Amino acid sequence: MSDGTEPGHAVAILVDLSRLLSANDGTGRVWEACPDPDANRLLGENPFAFLLAVLADYGVPAERAWQLPSRLRKHLGHLDPARIAAMPFQELEDAIRQIPQGHRFPGEVARYFIAGARKVATEYRGDAARIWQGRNVHDALLHLDAFPGIGQKKGSMAVNILCRDLGWVKPEPEELSVIDVSYDVHVRRVFLRAGFVERDTMPEVLDAARRLNPAYPGELDLGAWHIGRTWCRPTEPECTKCPLVVVCPKLISRNPEAA
Repeated sequence: MSDGTEPGHAVAILVDLSRLLSANDGTGRVWEACPDPDANRLLGENPFAFLLAVLADYGVPAERAWQLPSRLRKHLGHLDPARIAAMPFQELEDAIRQIPQGHRFPGEVARYFIAGARKVATEYRGDAARIWQGRNVHDALLHLDAFPGIGQKKGSMAVNILCRDLGWVKPEPEELSVIDVSYDVHVRRVFLRAGFVERDTMPEVLDAARRLNPAYPGELDLGAWHIGRTWCRPTEPECTKCPLVVVCPKLISRNPEAA
């Protein structure tokens, strides 16, 4: 860490928190992406709904993005990749706009949804599970990254969830080393304030996670994201309530350069 503090304790805290928050904790707990049980059920049963949620996860609170596929299905009466692929852009944008709490950027989401649906319909024979099914982690990441709207942040997040929470990808232990943390604003803030990195750049954040937890860098992701969202907020952080309080140098003036 930048102040000379031994980072091992901080890493252990993040790993323990990530495991605590994970659905794959051995108890049979269902993965919960949002407060809506029907939406969670759909995400855990329908790979195309999962893909749409990943595409929608930006610019709005995560819970809102992950509820959108369920709300869209209710609005359209279906969630069929071929039918969505054939929808006129304006029709889908209007549908998303009409859904209460649908999305802050209905046009961009509609564009990503139509492009994603076309890829699923034409390249994966209508089955979104084929994006990752039977693939190793590296190949699953490559296939996800080929979708417009999925970059480093969403790809790493998605593969982490597929492995950690849903069990749809079952990596060999050595494969976990290729799963990075997401370059997400909450993760970045924690890495900056905890002194893991000096600057808010993607290479520095990813390299720090690989250095700190080389066997599975992405295992730091969920804990850091939760801390950044819950306590290590941009303003008025609640440092005394944060699990990292005993080891964090509390560089609270540091904030990511872009939200």
